[in-house]
Amino acid sequence: MKRKVESGSEQGTEAGFSLMEIIVTLALLSLISTILFQSVVTQWSNMQRVSAAFDRAQSQPLRAALFRDVARELVPAWPNSPERVFNGDGAGFEGMTLRPLSAGNRKLTVIKVTLENDSTPQRLVIDTGDGQQTLVEGIENGQFDYFGMDGQWHEAWPPKANPGNGFFQDQAFFQTPALPEAIRLRFQISGTPALWVVPLENRHRLPFRLEGSSASGELF
Repeated sequence: MKRKVESGSEQGTEAGFSLMEIIVTLALLSLISTILFQSVVTQWSNMQRVSAAFDRAQSQPLRAALFRDVARELVPAWPNSPERVFNGDGAGFEGMTLRPLSAGNRKLTVIKVTLENDSTPQRLVIDTGDGQQTLVEGIENGQFDYFGMDGQWHEAWPPKANPGNGFFQDQAFFQTPALPEAIRLRFQISGTPALWVVPLENRHRLPFRLEGSSASGELF
């Protein structure tokens, strides 16, 4: 007697995701990643702006103080050294100072302070002959002016018209002072206006000169 054996195949359900579920999951992950990335980028950009503003707030007073020290200690030079006589225009000035870049270094030095780059942005550079130092970057609409005894700001020094000595009416018969009463620098950074005004302390002193032909040296 033959026994019929029926072999049936169990149909099991395989565990896993369908193609549609995988596509939907990837789409959601992509959307979430994009949102998170944009949030991180925005947060980073905000932190950069805050950091830059903090740096400007901290460094600008220090840079203004350095500029003040250099300009305040300018001294008149002997007329027979025209390359060392003070002169300036809207882009900067040059002359001799007793305080070149270092508050603890009192040394007579030929110095040149200029707004470099005719277009925007500009940078304020101090050149002592031995090297340059950038004092401020990203300057917009930078302009130097020079204050005379006539109570007026002049675009250049020496000015075209004699500013007088402040005491007499016959000003035309007096020579233009070797140094202005003050130097003013007007500029903007990121649309924020700034104003540096420095009175010159040595404008009434006798002329200085450098020993020898070096760019810096002892008082003579």
